[in-house]
Amino acid sequence: MARVVDLLYYPVKGCAAVSTQAATVLLAGLAHDRSFMVVSEKGVSRTQRRDPQLALIAPEVSADGRCLTLQAAGYGSVPVDVDTTGLRQDVGLLAPGIKASTRGLRPPSGSRTSLVQKSQLVRAGAQGM
Repeated sequence: MARVVDLLYYPVKGCAAVSTQAATVLLAGLAHDRSFMVVSEKGVSRTQRRDPQLALIAPEVSADGRCLTLQAAGYGSVPVDVDTTGLRQDVGLLAPGIKASTRGLRPPSGSRTSLVQKSQLVRAGAQGM
C-alpha cells in the first residue's frame, strides 16, 4: 500500500513550495494552494520562467488564512494581512481574465519588496487560480 509522507503546495503561484505532512482538502484542492498570485501592473501573472527570482520567495499562510508572510534571504519577512472582501479585478495567467481581490494585500510601508519588478499581489476567489 502506498503512503504519502510529504505534500508540497504553493500558496503563491510561482513562488517557493511549502512542505507539509498534513493538509485540508477542499473541493478545489488543498487549502491555500495557489490562493495568491503575483501579477504585473497590467494584471498578467508573473512566472518563474520570466521572473526566476520568484522561486526565492518563501510564502507562509497562517492557519486561519488571514495573514500571508513572504520571506526571502536578504529581504527579511513581509507580513500581509488578507481581506477576503476586497474589490475584484481582472488578472490572468497569460492575459487578463480571472477575477482576483487586491484589497488587504498591500505590504506594510517601508518594506523592502524589490525582489521582483513592480508587481501586485492578488488573491484568488474560492475557485483558486
